[in-house]
Amino acid sequence: MSSTETLGRYLTVLRPSPSVTTASGLDATQVQSLVRAGRAVLFRGFGFDGDAVRGFVTRYCSRFHLDTGGSKEREGAFDTTRPFVQRIKPRTHAQELHRENGRTMGPPDLLWFWCEQPALKDGETTICDGVRLWDALSPATQALFERDRLAYVNGDPIPTAACLAELHRIYTAPGFSPEHVRGHVFHFLDDDTTLAEFATPAVHTTRFSDARAFCNSITGPYQGSVRFERAGEIPAEVMAELRAAQAALTDALIWERGDLVLLDNSRYLHGRRAYTDLERRVYSVMGDASFP
Repeated sequence: MSSTETLGRYLTVLRPSPSVTTASGLDATQVQSLVRAGRAVLFRGFGFDGDAVRGFVTRYCSRFHLDTGGSKEREGAFDTTRPFVQRIKPRTHAQELHRENGRTMGPPDLLWFWCEQPALKDGETTICDGVRLWDALSPATQALFERDRLAYVNGDPIPTAACLAELHRIYTAPGFSPEHVRGHVFHFLDDDTTLAEFATPAVHTTRFSDARAFCNSITGPYQGSVRFERAGEIPAEVMAELRAAQAALTDALIWERGDLVLLDNSRYLHGRRAYTDLERRVYSVMGDASFP
């Protein structure tokens, strides 16, 4: 069994020990138990490379996802049955906290980050527990998010013909389910363009517990806008309260080469601090959990 320690408020650190010298020797049930207990997990000292990451994450994931926001570099053909390690594009600005693929139907259960090369300075990945964040919001603000869903409007209108062609592709694809489009609303405008909108709750029960988490993409590195589905614009004072709570509950991970981090994507928000070193190489893998 590897030694355990904590880092900040959320991370449990697993390192090599005399009895467990490689990540493949870790007890998978221990890792699963940590995730169920609401912990983020940092695997440090195992010297992960790309092949090791691909082999390791298949112990915990049964289906893999592709980035939908355009922030990752893509190599090769995507296959949901195999881990897809995507380099995060070297954009040096800070990113606000958000849920991975949180503006889409069916975001991944688990989110992994692997550091091949940390920035010389800064570039920390930030994390925030959505359960604690929900508890930190005032009862009045909680009530707003309880009674109205978030509506994400992703970017500018697109030609209606292109939208209909994409919908036809989705509906006729093998294995289509209504889950693939649930929550989507399409506004067909008079100029033959269409504006797509996706509505989903801001707070939900986490994948591995009955705890409620404010885990969404109301903030984050997105084009487009977000509002309440029925009430419209989110009040400025609500956003100010949310950002203050985020700031108070955010921890930052200073990367070391070969680190691997596992987050429950139904519970943890993540972001990034700004940096200038374009040699920073951090990758992500997104997958659905193969354990209850």
